[in-house]
Amino acid sequence: MAFSDLLDIEGVCDKLGLSYQNSHELNNMINSKIPAQQPRFKCQEILVAGEAFDVYFRDILECVKALFGDPKLVPYLVFAPE
Repeated sequence: MAFSDLLDIEGVCDKLGLSYQNSHELNNMINSKIPAQQPRFKCQEILVAGEAFDVYFRDILECVKALFGDPKLVPYLVFAPE
């Protein structure tokens, strides 16, 4: 919610050059680039100042493996400095 609130501030998305306007649109972009079967989101409850929050995340190493292992992306992958 706080991330979407930040993006709701007039001009923030434009100044940052973002192609999404809220966290829902960002999540949809992520889900369209990394198929649901690889890797799955995990949920962990964290406590901050006595208040519980659900945090959803993917293992970043598994995401990198999924992206580099996708044959459709081979033309776009760079393995050496440009």
